[in-house]
Amino acid sequence: MDKQAGKETQSGAYRPAERSTGSLLSDLTRQIATLFRQEVSLARHEMAEKASKAAKNSAYIGAGAAVAYMGVGLLLLAATAGLFLGIWAVAGWMVSLWLSPLIVGAVVAIIGWAMIAKGKRTLKQEGFVPHETVDSLKENKRWPRTQAG
Repeated sequence: MDKQAGKETQSGAYRPAERSTGSLLSDLTRQIATLFRQEVSLARHEMAEKASKAAKNSAYIGAGAAVAYMGVGLLLLAATAGLFLGIWAVAGWMVSLWLSPLIVGAVVAIIGWAMIAKGKRTLKQEGFVPHETVDSLKENKRWPRTQAG
């Protein structure tokens, strides 16, 4: 400790200077305001990070929906061709006419479904609670109790 900040005891140790209640309250108010600004800043940063991840995963969902939509279109085309050719089934080339778009459509639809599932799973795991800020606020709430005891 600084010699000017306190008084020297007979043993040579320094003890903090006596401070007025007004001075202590003023310091406490200033520290609380600083702590509040830091907590708001932490929450703002954490929410911006979460919003960025949500936007990225929303793009996966949108892209997956577009791919699945194309797959459904191809599956419908294949079903239509299959039904038509099933009625008029007379030769082997007709089977290939409907089987090809059926296979392609199924593959495209599976890819779209996988993209949508990935985006939803990631969004569900991430959540929107600013965990660091909540933990920090809980610690700030406990701190005065530990100092008083």
